[in-house]
Amino acid sequence: MLHKKINCWLICILALLVNSPAWSDHASVALGAGTASPISTESAVTLPKGKWVVGIRSEYQELDSFSDTRLRELREQDEEGDFHSVDSLWNNSIGVSYGVTEDFTVGIRLPFIHRNDIREPEHGHGNEEEEENEHGAEHDEDEEELAEIVELGDVEGIGDLSVFGEYRFFKNEGTNIAAIFGFKAPTGKTNRNTDQGERFDLELQPGSGSWDGMIGAAFTQEMGA
Repeated sequence: MLHKKINCWLICILALLVNSPAWSDHASVALGAGTASPISTESAVTLPKGKWVVGIRSEYQELDSFSDTRLRELREQDEEGDFHSVDSLWNNSIGVSYGVTEDFTVGIRLPFIHRNDIREPEHGHGNEEEEENEHGAEHDEDEEELAEIVELGDVEGIGDLSVFGEYRFFKNEGTNIAAIFGFKAPTGKTNRNTDQGERFDLELQPGSGSWDGMIGAAFTQEMGA
């Protein structure tokens, strides 16, 4: 089969428009089921007509978490800022793809997200003390109260379902170019609570709670035997 001949993939994502913001402790974008390449990229080679593929993808990220000191410094700089630290992210997902024609593939992907050891500095520190000093309140630096670091715990759950299509509009002597399009549905959980019983901020939830469109392109060049 065609994909068995491919040793190297050169992928150029020309555009990827997603309405939700990108965060450092979020998983990378992945649409396909890994049907044609050992590298975790989007291939421009579509599935043969009538063929099904089921793939499982597991992505683990060990993150550089903030120290307690750094979290306190950030809170001192901004009393109401949204600061948090995550130790690791584990994203497991299952994808199913189907070849509608030789040049058109459709598929879905559903992830399961786990974020481990989330911490944040408590609110109510920083500018408040500066305002007291400006109004003449006595302040003893030796007795200055530092922001407490709150252990929020872990969060896990089903993420947002991605539905995509890929249309290969150019194929010639090993060169493949395809358009990628689709959307993300808000199937993910957005009601997970911290160890203190409060709801996690939306960016830490497994789901985004929003519908988002996506569009892009993939280029694949076959080289060698």
